Amino acid sequence: MIKRLGSAGIEINFGAGTLDEIKRLKAMPLSIKLALRKRIQAMGIDIRNDSIRSMRKTLRVTRYKAGLSRRKGKAVTFNWMRGGKVHIPSSPGNPPAVDTGDLVRSIKVDTRQGMVLTDFEVEVGSNISKPPYPRWLEEGTKRMKPRPWLWPAVMRADRKFGVGIRSTIEQAIRRAK
Repeated sequence: MIKRLGSAGIEINFGAGTLDEIKRLKAMPLSIKLALRKRIQAMGIDIRNDSIRSMRKTLRVTRYKAGLSRRKGKAVTFNWMRGGKVHIPSSPGNPPAVDTGDLVRSIKVDTRQGMVLTDFEVEVGSNISKPPYPRWLEEGTKRMKPRPWLWPAVMRADRKFGVGIRSTIEQAIRRAK
């Protein structure tokens, strides 16, 4: 089950479902459970790598807005400085552009084991929380349109996930024979 953690991360739970699902998981052989766990961990890593790759490939919008400053009546250029460079933002709807690499370095994959071997979760997200730049980029603000970086990677991984789980279970069954 994929659960969205606000917009700064996602959580992939395995084993936390309905009572019927939990009974079916407990009845599975250990080899299949371990193979599924590895597959879900790989999915978390794929989501992280895909979101980073999309940020590095995104195009930037080179638009400079010139206007008059209301206070002094002087012509000014509205640009942003990041790390000593002029920040050129990505176009709305595309992943954010990489300037300093802070967001890219903050994207982590965390795996947690539950009380039972069949219960584990993988969490993918940014560890930047103050100020919440990752959330602002993902959802947008009233002054900035969204530049989603995580959810598109999750949707791409979700399309491949069913096929990957099926092949993982088939391979585990073949090895168990």
